[in-house]
Amino acid sequence: MDYYSGPDYRVVFVKSALNDIKSLDKAQYVKVRDVINALAYNPRPSQAAKTGRSRFKMVIPAGNYQIFYEIDPDAFFVIVTKINGK
Repeated sequence: MDYYSGPDYRVVFVKSALNDIKSLDKAQYVKVRDVINALAYNPRPSQAAKTGRSRFKMVIPAGNYQIFYEIDPDAFFVIVTKINGK
């Protein structure tokens, strides 16, 4: 029997989202990192909400921050576009 237990999606970042991550303090970084890592396994968790009219643009809370991302179901990508303080 063959099975794959790794992440279903690959998480990528736009450049501005990487800059947002670099500006976080250590405690906030850990919370944001854990939420982003979980998106690779489940890009539509119950805490996430759609933004706008697209069913692929989402936002999810992570501590005092919100992570904005898009889902590309054809290529199995989660694209983190912005990390914003609440």
